[in-house]
Amino acid sequence: MPRPLYAHQNSCSSLHSWWSDSNPNLAGPTLNHHALAKPLLKFMYHRQAMDFIKQSRETPLTSETVAILSSYLPLNDVSTSTKISILAELVDRLDMDSNAIYPIMNSPLWPHLPHLLESGNTEIWSLASQLLVSGGTPSGSSTMNLFNATSHPSIPTRPPRI
Repeated sequence: MPRPLYAHQNSCSSLHSWWSDSNPNLAGPTLNHHALAKPLLKFMYHRQAMDFIKQSRETPLTSETVAILSSYLPLNDVSTSTKISILAELVDRLDMDSNAIYPIMNSPLWPHLPHLLESGNTEIWSLASQLLVSGGTPSGSSTMNLFNATSHPSIPTRPPRI
């Protein structure tokens, strides 16, 4: 008679279970996986973001592209250099095409730019300020409540002290 599918089946012991704290045969401390994974995660995010920037550089800036790039910015596991690279890319796109501000303003990034000013990093502050100032009040734009970075009460008017 065959065994039912839901019956417990013996499985192989994995490397993870061998190195876990519950292994009584393992004397001494075990590896801290988080200490190894965090730097690798930052490296992976950086490489992924840089690859995406390279791929999208030849195409016009869209709200979808900005949404993908801005999804890296609030994460703690994304390095400061990655965040700076993403913001620098957006500022460079604005320098090349002034209409690039519209996909930025219509993306999830726009409402969070003031929060980036509080990061404590002067490069992030400078790049986020440039994006906010670029979004000033374009002529004929009545679809959004736009503001100038120097006049908004929640935005610091100078970079944070280090």
